[in-house]
Amino acid sequence: MNFLKRAFCSMRYRFRKGFLLVLAFSVAFFLVLTGFSMLQGADHSAETMRSRYRAAVGIYDFSTRSYSVRDQNLISAETVEHLANHPLVEACHPFYYSSVRSGDLLRPWVQEEQARAFGDNSNLRVIGTAQPQAAPEFATGNNYLLEGEFFAAGESACLMMSVDLAERNGVQIGDKVPLFTSFMTNGGENITATLVGIYGIETYLPHTQSPYFNSENLLYVTPDVAQTLNGPACNAYSVTCVVEDPEQAAAFVEDIQNMGLPEGEDLRFIIDDGQYRAVRNAIEATTRIAWAMLVASLTVTCVVLVLLTRISLRSREYEIGVLLSLGESRGKIYGQMLLESLVPVLAACFLALCLAPLSQAGIIWLLQDSQAQVAAFTLETVAALFASGALLVLFASLITAHKIRAYQPKKILLAAG
Repeated sequence: MNFLKRAFCSMRYRFRKGFLLVLAFSVAFFLVLTGFSMLQGADHSAETMRSRYRAAVGIYDFSTRSYSVRDQNLISAETVEHLANHPLVEACHPFYYSSVRSGDLLRPWVQEEQARAFGDNSNLRVIGTAQPQAAPEFATGNNYLLEGEFFAAGESACLMMSVDLAERNGVQIGDKVPLFTSFMTNGGENITATLVGIYGIETYLPHTQSPYFNSENLLYVTPDVAQTLNGPACNAYSVTCVVEDPEQAAAFVEDIQNMGLPEGEDLRFIIDDGQYRAVRNAIEATTRIAWAMLVASLTVTCVVLVLLTRISLRSREYEIGVLLSLGESRGKIYGQMLLESLVPVLAACFLALCLAPLSQAGIIWLLQDSQAQVAAFTLETVAALFASGALLVLFASLITAHKIRAYQPKKILLAAG
């Protein structure tokens, strides 16, 4: 009789036992399918997060030459250009310090005690940046936008001031404000900027020093304004480089250190990729859970398959002996036994696949506080499920192959009798 026909007849004869096996293995392969899906979702999430989040690298030079605010700008324009042109950099935002003189058109905010001690004609501090919301005072939440809007990269001749200073000078959004440079001797020039934003302050600095240091007297301007106020060869205080791939931030820093820039070893780097790392850590935790579930379910399934194969062989030794005595080839007997094991397992895989919506619902519940995404079941997931089932059967059938090859018909018949 053809071994395929024998396998079919044997499975039909043992239908009830085979059906129970399908139900049992479907639970195991349901967990295997869930593990594969979680792994795929974690990989997809990792790629998505890597493209969504950026790393900000702050570059500083703290080798201050004098107390002049202009001399605190130590990063050369040449270095800024090198940073902006680096292939890993998506955006480059230099940060400038400057100051302007007070006058009838722009008077500083001065407390009465300060006016008596220092006078009321103090200069005003100036920060030139294309991203005022990234300045320390805004980043920490101490300063907040009250009216108008932040100016953006690419805009020019724009200005933001505190609400106290705006009320002191009677200016409002859209007004042109003249700024008088404190660095005429260095080639600095006066410039007029448009007031686009007014900010509020949560906590003010103590009014114990010169009015120059008052929180109210800090102006934010676009980089072109600060460069005009500072004069030719205007350097930057710091530079923030946005690295498109957060995983490449350390490589970017190493590359910059090896470029031989004019500042040499004076440059200091601070990598800010905390948001990406927090998300990545959550995804890595999900990946570890998925691997644990996958390995555990595959291990349990493999052990059960091996045990069932051994039990099945013991009950069928007489049948194997008869077939060998009748001259049936060992390969065909092995093929019959393999097919009888393979069909229930593949049926269990198919049943687990039919329960895929339950698997996805379980993953959503398990990952409700995670950044990992639930991936749809793709052809790769289905192929991995059925391939794992087939490989487990092949592994367990090594026992069958050994028994069929090692024992002689006479020994099997005597042992069975």
